[in-house]
Parts: sequence; C-alpha cells; structure tokens
Amino acid sequence: RVLIEYEEFPPSLDPEESEQSFKTVRIDKGDAAATMAGADLVVEGTYHTGHQEHIYIEPNGVIAVPEDGGITVHGSIQCPFYALKALKSLLGPAIPARVIQTETGGGFGGKEEFPSIPAGHVALLALKSGRPVKIIYDRVEDMLATTKRHPSVVRHRTGVKRDGTLVAMEVDVILDGGAYVTLSPVVLSRGCIHAAGPYRCDNIRIDGRAVFTNTPPNGAFRGFGAPQTEFA
Repeated sequence: RVLIEYEEFPPSLDPEESEQSFKTVRIDKGDAAATMAGADLVVEGTYHTGHQEHIYIEPNGVIAVPEDGGITVHGSIQCPFYALKALKSLLGPAIPARVIQTETGGGFGGKEEFPSIPAGHVALLALKSGRPVKIIYDRVEDMLATTKRHPSVVRHRTGVKRDGTLVAMEVDVILDGGAYVTLSPVVLSRGCIHAAGPYRCDNIRIDGRAVFTNTPPNGAFRGFGAPQTEFA
C-alpha cells in the first residue's frame, strides 16, 4: 500500500571534490604568503593516506541488563560517558541508564564513540524483552560497521633559504569524514595543530577541512589526525 520512489544522485566519493565541509580550521603565524614570495626555493608536495582499521584484539561487545525500571550496559568501551549521553538521548529522561566500562581488550580510538550504537541496540532489546541482551560483533561485522582512520590529502608548500633555513610553510589538510560526523572535528583540529611538524618556522598558514562523502563514517584512531599530517 506504500509506493516509494527514489531519485538517484551520483555519490560523492572523492573528498577533494566534496562541496560539504562540516569543520574548518585555520592557523596563522606571521605572514606566510609574503615570506614565501621572497624564499630562495619553494618545495611542494601532495601526500595521500587511506583508511586504516584498528584491529583491536577484542571486537565490540556489550551487554544490557534491565534493572529497577532502567537499564545498565556493560561493554568494551573506551569512553563510558559517551555511551551514557547517547543512551539518555535515545531512551529519554524517564528511563534511568547506567554504563559500566569493563576491561577493554584494545580500543585505539575505535571504541570511543562507536560503542554508543551497539549500546543503544542492546538497551532497546533488553527493555522490550525484559531480559538481559548481549551483542558481540564477529570480526567481519566489526570491520564492516565501525569507524576507521580518516583518509587524508595534505598539500605542503615550504619556502627555504639556500642554507636550508625554513622561512615559510603553507599546509592544506583535507580529511574524509564519511557520511556522518563522529569525532572528525577533534581529529581535524589535532591534525592541523601538528601539521607543521617539529620544525621552527616563523611564518605559517595551515588550512584544514573535514568533508562529507557518501562513504562509511570515520572517527578516532591513535594520534587523532596527527599521523596523517606528520606523514606528509
């Protein structure tokens, strides 16, 4: 009795071509453009990094137990207050919620925000059934469903003197956030803060943006964006 009509649009798969930035960062120090113009030599390069999977020893796993008119969720979770905030949003203020972080068999950022999703699933099922409910992803499910390290495109322009002194740096950072915002704003911020590396340079401009694409969302992974920009 329901007729659904779909209008298909071409998917956005290339972060460099995405027109939707949901977070931007700019860091300015000195006058990079003017100093670059007076440099003896300008070195330029573009560097790409791809998705990366956490491969923690223990996949995502959560257990929900109905208790005293509310719900308690136990799980392999890095940030229990993230899951608690998500449960309160999902269940509303009338249902008490508690989150207990169990011993976590590895996380590396992959169990920061994502466990909020299976925590919500087990909570709803446990409340509906009145029984404890356990969900443990197998390895394939975990790799298919969870967030990864953000792919990146980082462009560098470095102005130098003949003696090798760095006089100016211009860095452009693009992170592929995927279809939804998880921790991309923080990852972009950290990546841009570290984008100039450990070098002393008085004239720097760093421009960063995290963009939407029609791909699975990306999130926290050890280093929070710094590995991508430090590689470049």
